[in-house]
Amino acid sequence: MGKDGQFDVSATFDERRGYVGTHPELRAPVTALSLGGLRRKVEAAMLPEEVIVMLSLDKAARLERDRRRLTGRTRPGFAGTVGLGIPRSREQAEA
Repeated sequence: MGKDGQFDVSATFDERRGYVGTHPELRAPVTALSLGGLRRKVEAAMLPEEVIVMLSLDKAARLERDRRRLTGRTRPGFAGTVGLGIPRSREQAEA
């Protein structure tokens, strides 16, 4: 573990398993389908310690993150918000 409770985890991307995080203090590599999920799983594995997880992405992980950003898909947290009365544009908000 680094200074100030910072926990640096090396992350890569494997097409069969998703994102894979490794660190000597983890019992086994941690896998997740997203970087956010990977961060949460590492935080849970480090309980009861209070840690700040810093993911160090290798080239494969950076390329996959960027590919996902550029596909134009909406982020999971924003799916379905249009049906909740949130305006799509400034014109709709002013109407």
